[in-house]
Amino acid sequence: MSRFSLATSLLLAGLLALTGACSARDSQSGTHDPYERLNNFNKTVQAEVQAVAHAGDPEALHWVEPGAGVGLSCVDGRSDDDVLGSPGGDAGELLLLMAAAEQEGEAIDVAEVPALIDAWVETFGGFYMHTDSHALARLGQSLAADPRLAAALPRPLEPAALEAWLRSPPPELHEAVLAHIVDPNAVGCGHLASVLRAPEDYELRPELAGAVIMGFYRRLWRSPDDMRFVVLQGEHHEKAILDIEVAPGVDTEAVGDSAVPMIEPHGHNEQVFVVHPQAVAAFRARAVDLLVERHGKLDGEALATRVDALGKRQLQATLTHLHVDLPTIQVVVDEHHARSIKPL
Repeated sequence: MSRFSLATSLLLAGLLALTGACSARDSQSGTHDPYERLNNFNKTVQAEVQAVAHAGDPEALHWVEPGAGVGLSCVDGRSDDDVLGSPGGDAGELLLLMAAAEQEGEAIDVAEVPALIDAWVETFGGFYMHTDSHALARLGQSLAADPRLAAALPRPLEPAALEAWLRSPPPELHEAVLAHIVDPNAVGCGHLASVLRAPEDYELRPELAGAVIMGFYRRLWRSPDDMRFVVLQGEHHEKAILDIEVAPGVDTEAVGDSAVPMIEPHGHNEQVFVVHPQAVAAFRARAVDLLVERHGKLDGEALATRVDALGKRQLQATLTHLHVDLPTIQVVVDEHHARSIKPL
């Protein structure tokens, strides 16, 4: 079957399911206004179209083993690269892990964060954090207004030149630069910026968030090959939240028992937020082990439970802070590499 006919068949089947799902959802929510119901239906159908487009050819899916040289990226829909999506990527996950540990009664000294990032790189092969072109421009303005830094900045202060400079500023200016990069306005990851602005909504100490961001840059300046620093471009135009799952029994022996397909959030299609719950769960299990090795008083099982529950609350906090009100579409790849697509 051709890619076009496969996508069309999936789309038609999905639309039939969505009609009933949307009607049931509207009925449960008490929505009786026909215009509002039509709008809700159109939003979900639009998301269904994007799910088909982004799922791609089942036989051409990019399968990877989480943590085997492939890290977590943010759920941000502006990325043109294949990703495994989690709020904030590796930076968000480390922050979640530390917050959960503190809720379990184990204090995390901010001075330990650089060592935790080093351990993360050793365990997972790298460490991801992103910003965007808008935050980078604001950061440039802030740096240019600092008399300690103004003369050292590239001129003209164009985006590419500023990014290159930020990746490797003069060592004697590192501390001055770090004072600017923890300003929420200079952070282009919506998840991390929201944490900095409202740490109470994420149930953590703001010092931890600042320590992760500064620790990322310190390691980037010291060992850039280990760090994935991404600058996303443009505006947010996400049409849906895409939940990527793998059904039990899928033969992924060639790449590993827990392999999952990476998805390109943007590319030539419209944008979607991308989340990979199974990949995230695999990362979190290893991250819990990483922290328990360093903090022997922690109970691994209790910490894992805490991480999972807090992670769900933090994801919801970010969706609220970013005013994300989009349908969630689940794409499940089964043992035949076929996809089932349904709204959640």
